[in-house]
Amino acid sequence: MTKQQADKWVLFLRSYGPVAKNGSMYAEDIPELSKQYGVAELRFRHPAEDLVLNAVNPEVPSLTNMVLTGTAGDGKTTLCYALWQRLGGKVAEVWRRPYGMLTVNTPAGPQTVHFLFDLSGWAPEKGQPWSAHQLDLLDRFASSVNGTGKELFVIAANDGKLIQIWRNLAELHPESSAAKLRPDLDRMLAQNLGSVDGKLLRLINLSGTSTAELLHLALSSLLQRPEWACFETLADDPAYGSASPLKRNWLLLKDPLFSSRLCTLMELCDANGLHVPVREIYLLLVNVLLGHPAVNQHLMKAGDLRRVVADSTASLAAAHRNCFGDNLPRQKRDEYRVFGYLAMFRVGEETSNDIDNLLLFGRDNPDLHPEFVRLVESDVHYTPNAAFERLRLDYLGAEEFGEDHRTQFLAELSNERRRLFFRLPDQDGAHITPWQLTVFQSAGTFRHHVLDQLRSGKAVALHVVEGIVRGLNRAWSGMLIDDGTHLHLTSGLDSTTARLSPVSLHRVPVASNYYGEQITVAMGLRDRPQLIVYLLGQSVEYEMTLLRFEFLERISNGSLPNSFSRECYEDVIAFKSRLLAAWQRTQKSDPPQLRIVELDDHGMPREHTINL
Repeated sequence: MTKQQADKWVLFLRSYGPVAKNGSMYAEDIPELSKQYGVAELRFRHPAEDLVLNAVNPEVPSLTNMVLTGTAGDGKTTLCYALWQRLGGKVAEVWRRPYGMLTVNTPAGPQTVHFLFDLSGWAPEKGQPWSAHQLDLLDRFASSVNGTGKELFVIAANDGKLIQIWRNLAELHPESSAAKLRPDLDRMLAQNLGSVDGKLLRLINLSGTSTAELLHLALSSLLQRPEWACFETLADDPAYGSASPLKRNWLLLKDPLFSSRLCTLMELCDANGLHVPVREIYLLLVNVLLGHPAVNQHLMKAGDLRRVVADSTASLAAAHRNCFGDNLPRQKRDEYRVFGYLAMFRVGEETSNDIDNLLLFGRDNPDLHPEFVRLVESDVHYTPNAAFERLRLDYLGAEEFGEDHRTQFLAELSNERRRLFFRLPDQDGAHITPWQLTVFQSAGTFRHHVLDQLRSGKAVALHVVEGIVRGLNRAWSGMLIDDGTHLHLTSGLDSTTARLSPVSLHRVPVASNYYGEQITVAMGLRDRPQLIVYLLGQSVEYEMTLLRFEFLERISNGSLPNSFSRECYEDVIAFKSRLLAAWQRTQKSDPPQLRIVELDDHGMPREHTINL
């Protein structure tokens, strides 16, 4: 590979990062840059591609319409182009156009297929009138969905825009056939349904695709590119030599521990109901490779790589900094959901005494030095952080430490913690774990004992379910109940969800009883865990996100309900209200007794009965 080719590769790679571009035309801009630089696009086979291509398959006798939705950047346009080509069309015919039409041969004869590649670009803006042509086309779509039309439709739209456009259509033209599809579309989106009975319609929501899976595929497609041969053929060039931050970050992305930890973060985002689209996954990876706070648009070109090596500022381009968007101004970082989701973990802003002692004293303390060498100095990808070492020595030796020094020191200490986050093994029973460096201290337990168990078809361990139940008991009653074997449904004296709820209404066992009551954790919609309470012939579900699990684990371990998150507390109380309503439906009359919960010396509940 020549220097010119390598420099073009870096320039093309940079176009995937957080640089100024027309985001709405991303699927069209990247192919044009690919031709300009003579570099193939970054691409992998999307997990939903076969589903999309087979949804409108002319070889199948019974064809159906398709709505392809998701968030911006999920790959809708790219998949539509792939289907257009599969049906015999040429992408050049519809390039940058929101609408196209094809005639395909099917077992039933020729059939017209209409493509709306970008519904929001084709439909009128909110409040603007619909043309007769637009109304007619969507009415024909409705006829086809209802089984009375002879044409097929493929429509791509962001989920929010899809709802907005159909709401606007229903307001302006409520009697149109298309407007009457709105209840079905709303239900399919709300309930994550791929189809509904009696309708020739397939809805594919790309936002339901696992972010962790997308990251794994994107990583593989990026790291296996032949252009990385530049590190061998141009080893004498500072931009691609051993001191290059690009090479260091590339090697770090290839490191199994770093890449698996990054995938775990995305897996936990999925478990929190947070989806990152393909576009922002590539944006994150490119930012990890090329980010630097002191270059134009905060992403390095080949010339910038040579300069930062020469002026010894390569440590500012370290992957553990770029991963969280530290190279970007806050306003720019806030434009991308992926950095917002990663910021939610507060990696490096949380810590433990053991971890900080290791970073501050491990180099000099004989007792800590072996672990310091194993976890810090042995890092082959480490770019020495001279700023942190200088500030560390100042902190340990100075009698006075001014506010400016203190701010700089804490910022650099946070970055060292982040680096350690990608170095610490994730092992049960270890005295320091990577999750101690995040706000989700129970993330390891959640991943290993909930997600992994359910995905392998195994039951969640009893002690984990009991921990959840203990947290619920404490949050619901306002007392330090130490019982996790039963869920105590309590209320205030006025039969409400009062903060202090000493009135016992009912107990649901974790293990099944004679009446079939029990509490389990099972996999629900979109492969997300949910707590299921079986209560007197009814079942009440509660999606067990990482955030909810963390909250209940902390309460179970002694934290006060409002100390972690008032929003989480209100959320848990709302779940209690649903269970109270379910219990009320089983009651035919008011109970003749009032049972008051009291705690013994060990925190176990006992009931004191008052006759009414």
